Amino acid sequence: MIRQLSFLLTFLCLSSTSFGDEIYKWRDDEGKLHFSTTPRVLGPQVEEVDIKPMPADRSNAHRQRYLLQQQKYELQAKERDKERALNKQKAMLLQEEREKEMAKAQAIRDQKMCEKYKERYKRYRDQGVMGYNIATGEKKIMHGDSARRVIQNTKETMELFCQ
Repeated sequence: MIRQLSFLLTFLCLSSTSFGDEIYKWRDDEGKLHFSTTPRVLGPQVEEVDIKPMPADRSNAHRQRYLLQQQKYELQAKERDKERALNKQKAMLLQEEREKEMAKAQAIRDQKMCEKYKERYKRYRDQGVMGYNIATGEKKIMHGDSARRVIQNTKETMELFCQ
């Protein structure tokens, strides 16, 4: 702001002296163009030039245009920030909804597995554990440690899913 003000004051001081004076231009014998505030008496090609002052509104209009453009950019930035915040909030809500749906689906699967292992545990406890002999291809009821381990593993799995 101070820089712009000092530039404006310098411009006005310099321009005020030149606007009151007349400017003359001429070409010398070598074809070089000259400008001066005093007329050249010797020479037929001396020409008086009117300098039109630059309207003060032009620089003000430029500054106004710049300020409006700056405000426009700031508003656009604020709108982008708002939009990003809304998108982030929507994404978080969608993520929460997905997590709830996944938790609900997992709870349903856990409930099914709970029922499955409850039935299996009850059957093993009441009817015994059926084993399959790969070598002979026969099915028969298991006894001893191997049957107890299967029942214990089934009970632990049931407790895990039925929490």
